[in-house]
Amino acid sequence: MNITKTYSAEDMNAVLSAMVSPDESVVAAVYCAFTIAGAASQTYANGYVAMTDKRRMIGVKYGLFSKEQFSFSGADLSKIRLHAAIMGYSADLIFKPDGGKKARLCFTVARKVAGKGFPEQETNAERLREELEALEHENMTR
Repeated sequence: MNITKTYSAEDMNAVLSAMVSPDESVVAAVYCAFTIAGAASQTYANGYVAMTDKRRMIGVKYGLFSKEQFSFSGADLSKIRLHAAIMGYSADLIFKPDGGKKARLCFTVARKVAGKGFPEQETNAERLREELEALEHENMTR
């Protein structure tokens, strides 16, 4: 977690908007905590994750001294697990970007982020969960 980073909806929208193509838009963007697979209580980075209208997952993780952007197609997801958490939900996504080696992305989304300036967090958290559930259903029927 970057201790000098100020997280806000404005920063989130600016960072994620820079990651989309001109004919693409962000559908649901949330502030989240990235976790280690199988250890939901071990946060190693904070950041943002979003789904675009082209069914692409995009995001950025801010580590203590690092910033890592990621993106992959929803079609690349091979497994989606969503679990209820005390204040929201956790997601465990397994995907193969561009048909390559399997990768895993785990994050926890809170419905509300106290004092952080994310007025749309609750609405976007629900929308992202719905988008992930729809992708899971689509990917199971392929």
